[in-house]
Amino acid sequence: MCAELEDQRDAVACIRGTKAQNLLGASTASYVRLVGRCELFTGATRTACYRWLGKAVAVLTDGAFEREGCPLLERPGARRWCLAAPVPSKVRS
Repeated sequence: MCAELEDQRDAVACIRGTKAQNLLGASTASYVRLVGRCELFTGATRTACYRWLGKAVAVLTDGAFEREGCPLLERPGARRWCLAAPVPSKVRS
C-alpha cells in the first residue's frame, strides 16, 4: 500500500505507520521478509524504510534482529541501512 503513494513524504509516513508490533514473536525469516519489502521503494524512501523498519523490528526483538536479521537482507545497501538504525541502548542491555 505504501509503495503506491506518489509523494515521498506520504510513503515515508505510511512506512512509519506499519504495525510491526503485530509481528511480535514472529520468526527472523518473517521479519526479513517484512524489511526486505523496502525494495519496493526507490532512493531516500527506500533508505528511510530500511532504517525505520530495521529499528522497529530490532526493538521488538530486543536487538536480535539487528544481529541476526539485518545481515540476511539480500542487498548490501539494505544490510547497511538496516544496521544504521540505532537501537536504543536500553534495549541492548
